[in-house]
Amino acid sequence: MNDNIILKGKKVEDILKEAELRSCPVQRVLYSLTEFIKEVMCGKCFPCAFGTEEARIIAIKLSQWVAGISEKDIDSLKRIGLNMVAGSLCKNGKDLGNFIADTVETSYEEIKKHIVEACPYEECVNIVNYIINPDICNRCGECFRICKYFAIIREKNNYKKVYISYEIDQTKCTKCGECVEICPENAIDVIVNNRNIIEMIGEQ
Repeated sequence: MNDNIILKGKKVEDILKEAELRSCPVQRVLYSLTEFIKEVMCGKCFPCAFGTEEARIIAIKLSQWVAGISEKDIDSLKRIGLNMVAGSLCKNGKDLGNFIADTVETSYEEIKKHIVEACPYEECVNIVNYIINPDICNRCGECFRICKYFAIIREKNNYKKVYISYEIDQTKCTKCGECVEICPENAIDVIVNNRNIIEMIGEQ
């Protein structure tokens, strides 16, 4: 085993500590793989070089609720991790492999929710939309003023010189949540896979 391979940037242990800061297990796996490929991987052994790329694709699909993703893909994540532990030439690949396999094993049900329901932590933003409820919105403009990404669209009634509707541009929205926090009427719904996250929490 070659433990003398020089790291390109971060240490593996630092990457894994940073990954642990994320609540969502899919995001933990995705972050660790992305940073490992960018900062650490030397590409000298097959299980690590090809396994990390395959695992990252699966993690991206899980985070984006891509059609066709299944439990077989989750099982593949664990298999890739175990193969890295068994076949990587250095401790770096083995440590990442252990992290992936352990995350899948301990958080399997949470990961599976990305297939059948949604990200339970709202960290996989591509399957989350923020929607302004027009029946509740009082057109105060607080969301428009606080949004630093210019994602709030408002329509003005030129006759009455007032804004009559507010919408969120999903292509600009980063799901930072500031508009939700500042809204005095709680008029902004967080929709995950066409379901209101507030309703989902109430069902648990």
